[in-house]
Amino acid sequence: MSYTKTVFITDADQDIGLAWASYFAKKGYEVIGTTSDASNSNNLEKQGAKVIELDIKNENSILSLPSKLKGQKIDLLINNIEETNEHLSVIKSLLPNIALGKNPYIVKITSNENNLNEKIDENDIVNQYVHYPVLHLNTNTIQSNMPNEESKTSDNIVNHMANILKQYEDDLPSNESDVQSTENDFQSNDDSTSKEPVEFFIKVVDENKQNEQNKQNELKEQKEQKDKSLNKEKSLKFEKIWNYKFILLFITNFLMMATFYAAVPIIPIYCQEIGITGSKIGVILTAMSVTIVLFRPVAGYILDNFNRYRVFVIFLTLLSLPYLGFAFVKSFILLIIIRLYTGIIFSVSGSSTLTLAGDLLPVTKIREGINRFALTISLGMAAGPFVGIQVQDHVGSRESFLVLFALSILAIICVSFCKIPYPPIKRKRFRIADSFYRPALPFMFNMIFIMVPFGSVLSYSSIFAQELGISVATPYFYVCLVAGMLVSKFSTQKLIDQGRHKMLVYTCLLILMITLVTYYKLSTITHFLISGVFLGGCYGILQPLFQSFVTSTSPPPKRGVANATYLLSYDIGIGIGVLLNGFFQEKIGLNKGFALNGIPVIIGCIIYGIYTEKYYCRLKESFKK
Repeated sequence: MSYTKTVFITDADQDIGLAWASYFAKKGYEVIGTTSDASNSNNLEKQGAKVIELDIKNENSILSLPSKLKGQKIDLLINNIEETNEHLSVIKSLLPNIALGKNPYIVKITSNENNLNEKIDENDIVNQYVHYPVLHLNTNTIQSNMPNEESKTSDNIVNHMANILKQYEDDLPSNESDVQSTENDFQSNDDSTSKEPVEFFIKVVDENKQNEQNKQNELKEQKEQKDKSLNKEKSLKFEKIWNYKFILLFITNFLMMATFYAAVPIIPIYCQEIGITGSKIGVILTAMSVTIVLFRPVAGYILDNFNRYRVFVIFLTLLSLPYLGFAFVKSFILLIIIRLYTGIIFSVSGSSTLTLAGDLLPVTKIREGINRFALTISLGMAAGPFVGIQVQDHVGSRESFLVLFALSILAIICVSFCKIPYPPIKRKRFRIADSFYRPALPFMFNMIFIMVPFGSVLSYSSIFAQELGISVATPYFYVCLVAGMLVSKFSTQKLIDQGRHKMLVYTCLLILMITLVTYYKLSTITHFLISGVFLGGCYGILQPLFQSFVTSTSPPPKRGVANATYLLSYDIGIGIGVLLNGFFQEKIGLNKGFALNGIPVIIGCIIYGIYTEKYYCRLKESFKK
């Protein structure tokens, strides 16, 4: 009589778990699958699987497994659980059943690279040692070796993992005496469930088997390299930075950023026209900054746990509505509500595009690609106010918002031609601790100081020009700002691609500091415009460069929260710049105020030299490994 193997799959009612159930059912296995909600088990039951309700967050639910599976053998455990403690707790409860299997072993499925390196506390290993082989499979690693986004379905991912599984099974011990546990050790008695779960130790594979596995991996890599060479022409298109989707996303982000910042100079004038003056204008302007800072962390969670492309399209559409609101609303309270709403929506849409761009780029081109893509943020911030001023001068304030609404619709149309497929995502519960990406915090902290003068320049340049009697030059100042960004970007791109970023950062910070100090004596249009060129040139390099530091060292599943964490530097830095120069304007004048903005630049330079540069180099090497 032939022997029928039994596979036990946790979280088997969706995505990867369900694909495993389907795979083993077709192979003739007896399939047992768990679900956290029995009402969602229809798809699992269709595979002919025995369904068991299991809440991995509930210790009592895990401890009840032996009673539910009394006398049931398990030959293979597919543990589809991220958290190590929960992974181990499930194995503890299933040990009596695993012991009944024939040459049993365990497979841990994870998308978190850190989980592969976690170790069991040796202080918990007492009395009894049970040895079973464990194979770790990382879904992100599997997906990175798949040729295109369209192929990254749950079934295809499982098929790739199953091929690895088959090679692994060939190396497992062929007779039961090699497995150092016996059925008698775990004989199920009536009181077995009342006993404490046995302490155990999982032995992965011995050194000889590991060496053999390494040889198999080398042969596999050689085969993959050969296949890649044969399909070189096909694979080359994925190595391009400027593919058509990247270009469409580049245009979309520029339109979104330019439209968003075009509203900045229009809103104060519009408020004065409808009778809102003085500090009330400041309240309306500041309201948005508050919600952006508060909701950036939430944005990271949304981008990492939902389809990023759909999230961006939805929030970009919602971002167009405030422009209509300003065109028709004249109430002070309602305008504050609109600005609060705008901050919430922009916190997500403003973080989305950088994350999407990182996903479109090949791994070897992420730093170079993001360095180019992040230029849309700098250009949008600089070109937006110029566009806003020009539109307002020609058609009036109310009509200006309608023009901005039309531009936002154009951005939506543009991104609709840039569909980016994503595989199913296993969502995690929202936790505040997971809302910040710790490796991005040093870059964020450093960039806060560098962005302080940028906030001052964006918000007070027009007022400064008016005080000097050269307000006619204000639109051309923004033109010079954009021109400086473009010239510096294209003239230094080769150096950036060669990795010579350190020299560029120090040079830009030095020029930025000198330019700000010269504001103390600024009195002519020529000096004003030249300052715009130098300021644009420095920020045209610094902003994209720091953004590339973050994105190129963040794993794909964490890019959403990484970008959201880093972009807090823009929100906080610009906000501090606005507040400081508002204070300086009243107390010492904008000439001295702009000059004092050189102090945060000096602090930013010191932080970069002492810590950030070395930290980036360590992070880059670690990420490569």
